[in-house]
Amino acid sequence: RPADNPVAEFAPDLVKTTTANTSVVNAANAMLGRDVHHLPVANPNKGVVGIVTSTDLTAYLSGR
Repeated sequence: RPADNPVAEFAPDLVKTTTANTSVVNAANAMLGRDVHHLPVANPNKGVVGIVTSTDLTAYLSGR
């Protein structure tokens, strides 16, 4: 697999996103349900505005 192949060859067609108003529990459940560690945060008017990670959620829950 050459390193210059396009990302489209292995990236999923459907990307699960969340919104800034999604609860921490729902974001964590979405990640667990899809076995992912990153979840794009989307805004209907602006597109992707950030990414929440499993590290972000762990830090939040630990009070850091």
